[in-house]
Amino acid sequence: MSGVAESRLRDDRPRYGIYLSARNLGSRERLLLATARALVSGGASVDILAAGAEAPLREALAVDPQPDLRLVDLFPGSLPAPHKLRVTASIPRLARWIDQCRPAVLFGTSVPPNLACIAAARLSKHSPRLVLRQSNTLRVDAHPRYGNLRRRPRDLLVPRFYARAEI
Repeated sequence: MSGVAESRLRDDRPRYGIYLSARNLGSRERLLLATARALVSGGASVDILAAGAEAPLREALAVDPQPDLRLVDLFPGSLPAPHKLRVTASIPRLARWIDQCRPAVLFGTSVPPNLACIAAARLSKHSPRLVLRQSNTLRVDAHPRYGNLRRRPRDLLVPRFYARAEI
């Protein structure tokens, strides 16, 4: 990470980071890969961040390789680990990436990457703008339609931590 990141520090193009779940290549991942390619075509430099990038993500990036679009695996190696553990373990590396690359914006794509982005941004010296994408339906007690949804433990963290995001 250091050689490319250091060379980018001298580059005046806008830099963005997009933290993808990397388990599957679903609609949200395809949407943000398209966003990354659009940012690159507009002259930006984009790092796709993942905690243990799996084959579907690597293959999707290999289809149309671009020099200003790179994959940064925040949980490298071949050790099998549950997704939430990989994302949690990636937080210190993500904070270092933020400090080295100084992105203008850091995008999160789902609850675990969003929480990691918030934690890493708080640990880093540089404070990027955070854009958190939330596509899960969360329980809203006062709402007639969403008041009876089963609440997962992570759902309790969302209102508390998302309030700390700038955007």
